[in-house]
Amino acid sequence: METKIIRAKRVKGDVIFDGEVIFEGDCEVEGQIKAMRITAKKSIEAGWSIEASGFIKAGGSIKAGGSIEAGESIKVGWSIKAGWSIQAGWSIEVGGSIEAGWSIEAGWSIEAGWSIKAGGSIKAGGSIEAGESIKAGWSIEVGGSIEAGESIKAGESIEAGGSIEAGESIKAGWSIEAGGSIKAGGYIEAGEHIQAGGFIQAGEYIKAGWSIEAGESIKTGSYIFSFAFSVEAKSIKTKTLPFWRFFWAGMPPLKKWREKILDDDTCWADYRKMVSKAEAVKICRWNGWHPLLRAHLEMFFGLKDEVSLSGNDGERKGGSDG
Repeated sequence: METKIIRAKRVKGDVIFDGEVIFEGDCEVEGQIKAMRITAKKSIEAGWSIEASGFIKAGGSIKAGGSIEAGESIKVGWSIKAGWSIQAGWSIEVGGSIEAGWSIEAGWSIEAGWSIKAGGSIKAGGSIEAGESIKAGWSIEVGGSIEAGESIKAGESIEAGGSIEAGESIKAGWSIEAGGSIKAGGYIEAGEHIQAGGFIQAGEYIKAGWSIEAGESIKTGSYIFSFAFSVEAKSIKTKTLPFWRFFWAGMPPLKKWREKILDDDTCWADYRKMVSKAEAVKICRWNGWHPLLRAHLEMFFGLKDEVSLSGNDGERKGGSDG
């Protein structure tokens, strides 16, 4: 394979070569860069596209006004940014951030030490991993796992064949779906549904506009709630109640404590102390509670540490009581 070495800091027009192009220093190309292999010892920038049938490597950053595409892998020491798309037949690996105006796609894995951001979609045949955040204006889809040190966010859907894990929050405008487990240090929220083949776990709340479904258990440091009351799992474990003070104050079994519940000086933890165990049992036995709300109350009052949903099919699927 022939090699072309470029030492210039700026190149007018295009750089097109049927071999390997090596940029010795920082270089800005007015048009496009196209070669079998592209290697930059520092950083390169193209006014339009950067394309290699093999790999693209850079010690610093890569930037293109249009697209960046490699038939094999893209490996960058710092950041990669494209006005439109970033695509690799195999992997994309960056020490810092990955950003595209529209899509980011790899045949196997996408990995960034910092953040991954796309105006449209992010897609990988294998895994996606970021030290900080993963964000897409449209969808995030992977055949394997998705992992972020902080947040994962998509305007529409998040889908993984394996697990989805974030140090902070996971949020999708439409759906969150994983073949494995879903885990977040903060909250998990979806406009439509949340589904996992394994467990679902959040340090804060888990909320969906329609349904929440887990092959195993659902656990959260706060509440678990579906606006359609559709929750399906082997068991659920929560610590706090959904809704607001006026809702609970208006419930018949709690009217005796209405004033205390509505008092802003009363904390949620104080509610547990204002009723005896016998009174808590009586409150939870009221037949007007939806099974999901009854389960929250039983755990809130300390009557149960965890509630099984596998015994009653109607309770598992959380159908409305009318």
